[in-house]
Order: sequence, then C-alpha cells, then structure tokens
Amino acid sequence: MKTLLTYILSAALVMTFTAGASAQGLDPYYETLAQYNRIAPKQNPQWESASSTMKSSIQDSKNKVVGELNNIIVSENGSIQSLEVNLNRIQLGSASLNYRELQIESSARSYALNMDDARIKDVYPEILANIDTAAGDSASSISVKNLIGSNMRADDGRRIGKVSDVMFTDRGDAVAALVVDVNYKTIRGETIALPFSSVEYLPKGNGFEVLMADQQADTVLKFADR
Repeated sequence: MKTLLTYILSAALVMTFTAGASAQGLDPYYETLAQYNRIAPKQNPQWESASSTMKSSIQDSKNKVVGELNNIIVSENGSIQSLEVNLNRIQLGSASLNYRELQIESSARSYALNMDDARIKDVYPEILANIDTAAGDSASSISVKNLIGSNMRADDGRRIGKVSDVMFTDRGDAVAALVVDVNYKTIRGETIALPFSSVEYLPKGNGFEVLMADQQADTVLKFADR
C-alpha cells in the first residue's frame, strides 16, 4: 500500500513538472528571453553597452574626427533616427544629424558622415534648419541617454524594475536589447535582457516609463525567478 501511494505521489509530481515545463515551452516570449540571456547581456560579444557606444567619435568621409557624440535618438523598433553631436573639432556647434538622410555609416566606436569637413561646414546651416526633421517624430523618438534609469511596469500597475542599460549591436547601428534590473517582491537584483521592441515607451518628465503587457510581465518575473 505504501509502495502504491509513493508511486502515485511520484507520478503526480512528474506530471506537474512536465505540465509546467510544457507550459513554459509553449510561451514564445519565455523562449525569446532564454535566447537573449544565453550569455550575460554585458558579456555578449555581439552587443555593446550604451556607455561604450556613446564614446564613439564623429568622423568625416576621410576618417577625420570632426566631433563628439552626445546622445542617440532611436525609434521604438531600435533603429537609429538621429545623432545629437557637437562638431567642435571643426569649430562648429551642436547639431542633430538625421541618420538616414545623411547616410551615416556606423562602425566600432565611430559614426562617419559621407562628406568631408569642408562640405560639413557648408551644409551646417541647412542641418540646423532641419533640426526638427532630424529629430524624427517626437511621439516615437526615444533618447537613449534619458531612457536609462526609467521604471518598467506592467499594464496592471506592478513595478517590475528599472532600465539599467541599453545594448547596441557591436557596430552601433541599432539597439539590440533593453537591460532591466528586476526588483519585484522576493525577486531582487536579477538583471535580464529583453527585446527592445517588445515593450512600450511612454514619455514621463525628462525620461520615460517602460510599459509591458501583463502576460509579458508574468513571463519576465517567471524567467527572473528561474
């Protein structure tokens, strides 16, 4: 009798574990999180932290350094809209450079314009005149510098954690992932990466509030507590 009871309990535990694993396996967002965190976000050789990307120089078509990068403005899908720069190396001031229209090319630790320094000086007044166009649609424009430190919450109001970093591709041509420090109830200090385009960014003060669907939040918490 005891043996039969032990067998029944063991079978029930196996069925419960299998059901849980199957449910987890059927959650595509969980699988995505597993892929994104296969390597610790800040150790992933295919990604570069925002702090490193922000140190990139601004170069002309002849590889001459013409300025410094102050900020990167991206869209909700992670593509770069514009670069906020200071062209102090060629005696010019601050400017917002439209990434696509100016055909800016990215590489490790630099962004290069497709014109030499003399041409940049010639078109500088035009760049200033088109500053609103360069910045893109303000409703969907995200300042990387202002995004770091933003709170992340679920639709139902649960505070999930804070944005601790933004990871770019190793060439700096797009945002690859959002890095969040999860702090919710007993889950403390768990850092995970998630797809940048999988959440919503709401302007709040000088920064943003990152909003995710309740089911996504459940999955993030489950993954952080794995």
